[in-house]
This record gives sequence, C-alpha cells and structure tokens, in this order.
Amino acid sequence: SEKGNIERIEESVPAVNYEQLRQFISKSPWCHNQLMTEIALRANRKLKDYSNKSELPIGFYIDESSFVKKGMHSVGVSRQWLGCRGKVDNGQVAVFSSLGCGAYNSLIDCRLFLPECWTEDKERCNRAGIPEDEQEFKTKIELAIESVMEARTQGIVYDFIAVDALYGSSFKFINRLDQLGEVVMGRMRNSIHVYLEEPLFQLPERESNKGRKPTKLRAQTLSVTVKSIAESIKENLWEDIDSRNTTKGILKVQAFQKKVWLHDDESGEVKQWDLIICRDNQTTSLKDYTYTISNTASPKTLLEMIQIDLQ
Repeated sequence: SEKGNIERIEESVPAVNYEQLRQFISKSPWCHNQLMTEIALRANRKLKDYSNKSELPIGFYIDESSFVKKGMHSVGVSRQWLGCRGKVDNGQVAVFSSLGCGAYNSLIDCRLFLPECWTEDKERCNRAGIPEDEQEFKTKIELAIESVMEARTQGIVYDFIAVDALYGSSFKFINRLDQLGEVVMGRMRNSIHVYLEEPLFQLPERESNKGRKPTKLRAQTLSVTVKSIAESIKENLWEDIDSRNTTKGILKVQAFQKKVWLHDDESGEVKQWDLIICRDNQTTSLKDYTYTISNTASPKTLLEMIQIDLQ
C-alpha cells in the first residue's frame, strides 16, 4: 500500500475488512513490543548476511522524530520542539532506533516521549489509556539508553552506535554506553568543552577565612570548545578523504582527528576519546563543520572512522 491508513491497507490485504482492521489497530490487546522484537531479529539476520558479504559494519542508529498534531488528546502531545517544523509547535515526539548496513536499514524500536505536563497529570494519562507503569517521566536520553538495553537483551548484533548531537553531547549518555562496552560515534555541538590534556581535579584553596569552604572540584587545566579546536587547525593538517559513494559520485571530505579528554560532572569520570572534525572540501565555513566523538577501542584509521561516521 502506498499509504499507511486503514482504508488503503484494506484494499491491499486479502480477506479483511475495514472494521476488523480498525478493531485490531485501536482496541484489540495485541503486544507491539513482541512485533518490534520480531522485526528487529529478522532485520538483524538479513543485515548480518549482507555485512559478511560486503564487509561493511552494522550500525545501531538512534534519533528522535516528531509529528505535528492538533488538539490535546493524542498521547504525549504538547507544545514542544518539533524537528519536522524546526520550531516549538503542538505535536508528539518519539525516540527511534534503527539498524543499518550500507544502503540498507530497518527501524527496530520506538519510544514515545511523555512531557511532564502528561506524567504529572495521572487522570489525563488514565483517560488516554496509558499503562500505569508507563506514566513515569523519562528524558529522551533515558529512552535512548532503554532502547540500547532492549536491543542487548534481544541479542541484536551490531558494530557501533551512532547518535546525533542531542545524545552525543550528553556525557551521561556516551559514558553509559562506554561502560557497557559499546563503540560510540556521537555528533557533538560546537559549544561542548573538552580538555586537550588529561585534567586533574582538586579542591581549590580557600582564599580567605570568610564565606564557605570550596566543595566543588576544579580542573587544573583549562577546557576549550570543540569549535575553538577547529578554528586553530592549520590548513596543512587537514586530510583529504574519499569517504564513500553517493548518488552524486564519491563524497569528498576533509578531516582532522585529535585525542581529547571528557569529564562527566555527574560521575566525576575523566576519559580519553577521539574527536573527529569534518568539513566539505569545498568550504572553510565553520558552520558547515561536524564534530564527532568516538571511543573506538581497536586502532582505526581516520578513513575507517569517517566512513562509519558518514554511513
């Protein structure tokens, strides 16, 4: 069916009628989690076969998507940032996960984001039919971590996890994946601070007898933004790379790789990561640069990392 509404599906599927489909979709007690698990396992088998033949890695991709909605009754609907509109508007937002290898991919998980205006109103949640155990507020970061844990429980096999800047800029998120032994490729905002040498944290000395004693650890090394690192790269340090084939030919980029340290304020952990800065070889405008953080454990050439990042 070219369209996914019930009327068009009825025309395409033999031996069903509109009322049966409507009952099945809206009121019958079927478990969507079991269906998504089956889809994930089937997709994973297909992609593993393709990966073995093509020698391309399998990626686990996490991103959110949004849907414009009118009214206030659709579950999770509220005035919030909608990427599909590029502004705050009335709609729903969900965190999606997919598996991909080369040109092939499949959605394998979806988790609806419930704003606090919903989770704080139990009566509204009950009227909308939200299960009791799903009425707890969870950030998009927490939903993304749940999606990864679900895939691990299912036995889904992949080579790396790739996320956009919302998730890659969350040290809590990427550190959690690192602790789980996952290979991470995370885009970062250009305002994120990193350290160019391993920082040592200690309590600053008290400057006078007045006021409270310092309780917050302070780094002895100054942090810098990833944007400032990009600004300081000399032209001869950029590496020209033919990254992958596209419909318009080979994608040519310039890349720069540097070891940096990240500090997680919540856990206090300091870890070394690879920072990969990319730009189109036809531009030098900073607004077109991309910043990716990675914890690849095995030695990776810059080309391999770029190909994974741009897959």
